[in-house]
Amino acid sequence: MTERELLKRPRGKYPRYVSEFADLEGLIEKYVLPGSIPAKPILDRTKLVMTQGSCFAENIAYVLKANKVSVYNLTVPEFVNSPRANELFYRHLMDPALPYANPSQAKIFAPVQALRDFDWSKVHLFLFTMGVAPYFVRDGAETFDMTS
Repeated sequence: MTERELLKRPRGKYPRYVSEFADLEGLIEKYVLPGSIPAKPILDRTKLVMTQGSCFAENIAYVLKANKVSVYNLTVPEFVNSPRANELFYRHLMDPALPYANPSQAKIFAPVQALRDFDWSKVHLFLFTMGVAPYFVRDGAETFDMTS
């Protein structure tokens, strides 16, 4: 298809009227995700949802809690929210004998200690959002470090 043909194709305009926002679920069903809203809720409000990650995960937890869903947000410092730092976080969670590379790591990953006693079997859904925080290393080493 040529660029000219693409430009001639009809474009969707949604919503057409501000009044359509009165029924937000209907608006989403009709214009954004037609046919994708399940007839039955996918979350059981009595079962625990755990969120972790970026501020987006925290905001999702706030919305779930406001809607009376049982939710726990694992708050970690934003600078831990990079792929490599999260990998180290979970390695330390899964292996209590794994030594920290430096005092900075021990301090940063302190929430790991409390999670070792957490009953993960109660978590019905774990929602993890990846952030874009920088990954700090010292002198090119492969160790996460926030001391300088």
